Amino acid sequence: MNQDKKSAYLIELKGSNVLHAMDQVLSAENLLKEDLVGYSVFYRIIYRSRTQEVRKSRIIRWKEKEGKRNGIPVVILKEKQLEELI
Repeated sequence: MNQDKKSAYLIELKGSNVLHAMDQVLSAENLLKEDLVGYSVFYRIIYRSRTQEVRKSRIIRWKEKEGKRNGIPVVILKEKQLEELI
């Protein structure tokens, strides 16, 4: 959480089960919802091995629904490594 920018990043590391990772970050957000009031929430899923799950319609709809905030993608799924300035 960045209190100055009022942003929170929920990060999940997975082998290849990206759908389960999506469920986990959404569940974490639900558990933390009182602490996240007033914050922009961003989701990051890093997976270890190639998977077709990143192309599942459920994942694509989630990414499209969340879109971008201030030019930053809300949902990012990346294989092995992700670097970004937050």
